Amino acid sequence: MSSKNKSEEIRNKNDLFEIEKEKIYLDKKDKENLSYAEKRHKENTATFNTIMTIIKLPYILGYKLPKTIISKITFKSTREAQQKEIARLKRLNDSKERARNSNVLKELEFIEAFKNIGFKDKLNKYPVFNGLEIIGDRETISFKSNLSLTEWISKKEQLETVLNTNIVSVRQGENKQIVDLDTTKNKLPKLLNWDDDYLINDGIFPIGKDIFGNIVKFEFIYIANILVGGAPRGGKTKLFQLLSYQILKTGGKLIIAEFKGVDYQKFENKCQVINDHQELLKALKDLRKEMEKRKKLFRNVGAENIDDYNQKTGSNLKRYYLLIDELGEAMEIVNPDLDKKTKDNIEKDIAELCKSGARLYSAFGIHFVFGTQRPDVRVIEGQTRDQFIGRICFKAVKNTSNIVLESDIASNLNSDDKGRAYIKIGADYKEVQVFLFNDDMLKNLKNKKLTKNDLKIVGAEKENTFDEKEIETIDIDID
Repeated sequence: MSSKNKSEEIRNKNDLFEIEKEKIYLDKKDKENLSYAEKRHKENTATFNTIMTIIKLPYILGYKLPKTIISKITFKSTREAQQKEIARLKRLNDSKERARNSNVLKELEFIEAFKNIGFKDKLNKYPVFNGLEIIGDRETISFKSNLSLTEWISKKEQLETVLNTNIVSVRQGENKQIVDLDTTKNKLPKLLNWDDDYLINDGIFPIGKDIFGNIVKFEFIYIANILVGGAPRGGKTKLFQLLSYQILKTGGKLIIAEFKGVDYQKFENKCQVINDHQELLKALKDLRKEMEKRKKLFRNVGAENIDDYNQKTGSNLKRYYLLIDELGEAMEIVNPDLDKKTKDNIEKDIAELCKSGARLYSAFGIHFVFGTQRPDVRVIEGQTRDQFIGRICFKAVKNTSNIVLESDIASNLNSDDKGRAYIKIGADYKEVQVFLFNDDMLKNLKNKKLTKNDLKIVGAEKENTFDEKEIETIDIDID
């Protein structure tokens, strides 16, 4: 290639470069325009920001600045950190609580407790935790085991200690292997005073409160008769006096039989109080006559019981109650003035009338409440005892507790807890604190109207004689 041609080629390349350069690089004029545009943009941006600052100034001064200052003053960041820590600790606590309430951990807890008192079946197996239900102050803990209900009840006191709770009742669960313990941290009061506000009506008598503060009642609509057990000075007589007061206060008919002769002296001008076996026999015969009389009345209107009769006829036929404070004394006569044959006949008649009365009278509104310290077969046989659906026992020896409650649970009661008792409801047992009766309550009762039979004239002194005109009499027909 000649030098001329080579020079031409280089020139052409330079021209091409200049042409391409114009495409990718700004010329002088464009550079000046760009510089001016950038300068104006910055000025416009600064002007815009100034205007926006002026517009936002009230917001900054009125809200943002004070908020920042207040946050600094009130340690907002510290408080937020504390709240986060509190939330974290709550989550941790809830997690641990769930762990504590898990069946696995609870079962281990209970097994350890049962080991401490050696509570296991014949195969050396401990009861298995079956579930927990919490309603208010009541926790019902369910267990599955081969231990009988009686074995659970006999260990109640020890179970309360190792489980650190109060066992209100021990009852059969959905099958024979399940036992439910109703427990609470509550405690029964040492003393409960009676108030007339507790009165309901004839046939329904509040006797005390359970550990949850619920009123416990005897309702003769459902329980034909009541059997009361307990050792001396445990509260049995006080309960009888409380029931006597309520019966009279609500208009019921009452006969009290007690052979000590001192506990019911203040009731003698309120109702019939019997201290003699022959008087008791007469009263039992009178009640049998009353039952026969009521039977005819009920049959005439097709009534099944006293409540049905009162509803159908609009009558207000009252219930009768025979209270025998110590049944053993009623069934055994100790009287040197009576010969053996007479005593045997009276004892036999009393026993027969008590037996038939317990079985037949309740539908007609005639009820028995018997108390006893030693309810053996001679005092009250099994078939008769079965007619006493209402059962309550104060502190007593195991034998008495077993016969009255079909459990020795009342033998575990503390002797210092006066008025404390167990009541049997079906197959369940409930610990109650019985209302305290005091003699001042008697002033709220009307005196009974006197008959000649109520007046006992001692000697022939003038001051002990009475003018019959001054004696108010009543019709003694117990209808």
